[in-house]
Amino acid sequence: MWQQFLKHAKKDWERALERNRSDPEDAIFHLQQAVEKLLKALIYLHADEEPPRTHNLRFLLKHAVRLDKSLAKYEDACIELGGYYLTLRYPSAVELSEEELLQKAGELIEKVKPLVKRIDDLIRELTSPAR
Repeated sequence: MWQQFLKHAKKDWERALERNRSDPEDAIFHLQQAVEKLLKALIYLHADEEPPRTHNLRFLLKHAVRLDKSLAKYEDACIELGGYYLTLRYPSAVELSEEELLQKAGELIEKVKPLVKRIDDLIRELTSPAR
């Protein structure tokens, strides 16, 4: 099951990067989905149980921090990304221009890129044959 989360997370990550300059709202949506599914893959892999059914990145990160304390430093990035994810689901709540959204999508990608790499590294460690 964790492999499915990982597979979909990678697709969402690629979509976020592809759409970053052309469709920032979609990029932010896929960015949130990528981080959510990566966290769920890590939780599932480590605990061998289904992760919580939530889109709340902060909540998922708190679960993941129990597995690896180094993830705690990404809490602010998860809170910020989660806030934009929720706001963009309700177009009337978006108060940013297209140019500002483009800038914000790029900023969010850069903020979560180290988290994505760290989770990927942890998954590799947990699944390596030497373990």
